Amino acid sequence: MSKKFMFQFMLALTVVVAAVLWILQVCNVIAWFSASAAIALISGVSGLMFIFKGLFGRTNASALKKLNIYFGAGLLIVALFMLVNIFAIKNELVLPIIAIIVTVALLIGVIATGGKSSDTGDNQKAGYKNYYQRKAEEEKKNKEE
Repeated sequence: MSKKFMFQFMLALTVVVAAVLWILQVCNVIAWFSASAAIALISGVSGLMFIFKGLFGRTNASALKKLNIYFGAGLLIVALFMLVNIFAIKNELVLPIIAIIVTVALLIGVIATGGKSSDTGDNQKAGYKNYYQRKAEEEKKNKEE
């Protein structure tokens, strides 16, 4: 199985599980599940999947890796707000937990990209010649022949 398929499968499976649990709650089979729990479940698993996609994805674009990781961290913060709503967590704990999530996301972003701030373009590589330099060399080569 490819990583892309696994990512999409896990996201879809999470939505299906949340929908089934919500239906069971509406039918009074379970009482503990709510819309906030569905949002927390979906955003939490989605956040983790985006972080894993940023860490283990096939792309070499560091900006895309960081974007996936930061988006995943944002979804984890949404899940945290839903959990605060469900379990009535003290408000004093919310900001430190958000700070931990953001700090860990930044750290993972640095680890995933190897510390590069951005992708290097062709013009930053050693020995790169721009259009005019290549054209001048080509004309010089043509004159010699």
